[in-house]
Amino acid sequence: MYSNRDKFCFLSHNLPNQIITNKHSDLFKDLPANRLNNKVIQKHRFFYKLGSQSRYYSTFHVRNTNNNKLNPFFITGITDAEGTFSCIIRKSVGHRLGWRVEVIYQIGLHKKDLELLKEIQDFYGGIGLITKPSKNMCAFRVSSLKELSEKILPHFDKYNLITQKLGDYLLFKQIVSMMNQALHLTEDGIQVIMNIRASLNLGISVAHKRAFPKTIPVKRPIINKGKIPNPE
Repeated sequence: MYSNRDKFCFLSHNLPNQIITNKHSDLFKDLPANRLNNKVIQKHRFFYKLGSQSRYYSTFHVRNTNNNKLNPFFITGITDAEGTFSCIIRKSVGHRLGWRVEVIYQIGLHKKDLELLKEIQDFYGGIGLITKPSKNMCAFRVSSLKELSEKILPHFDKYNLITQKLGDYLLFKQIVSMMNQALHLTEDGIQVIMNIRASLNLGISVAHKRAFPKTIPVKRPIINKGKIPNPE
């Protein structure tokens, strides 16, 4: 059984010879000799440890050659591995119903991968923002309904997720659709959103269950393991 990280690597890179294990590979053989140095190579790959073995994943082949932006399959792959689709429902004295609903798409990585997050933001046209939620973590985050509806949802409708995160995305998409219709500003609407939220990610808190006692979690979409698409 493949882990999310393995699926991300297969989806993002596809070809076995793009994996470098503790040494330089033929991937760099076409570079001029004076550019074959650690500085150049480090610029075009990012690193993580899988078990006790160190692996490096080249980013040369996850770009579209026509505009040098990241390949859309790479965006979907890294979201399957490191992304989240979340809905936050919190108390707010400034809202008529006393509750505020916020939807967020986020990719969180170690701070050393900040440049990669900037490239992901650039892929989406510069939307959202990059935050530093903790000492060693940085994140690309989009919470604007307009940006989610016009940039994020169309991408994942075209380049489908393949792990159970697809279930979260489908529930997330329902909530975004309801918010675009301003249904989160009605009592019935916010209850329906809470029903969806109860099946999203890890569900709802005890406090939410007390505040919304009529909550009945919707049926979570069943995701069968999909075939990893060929980005070529």
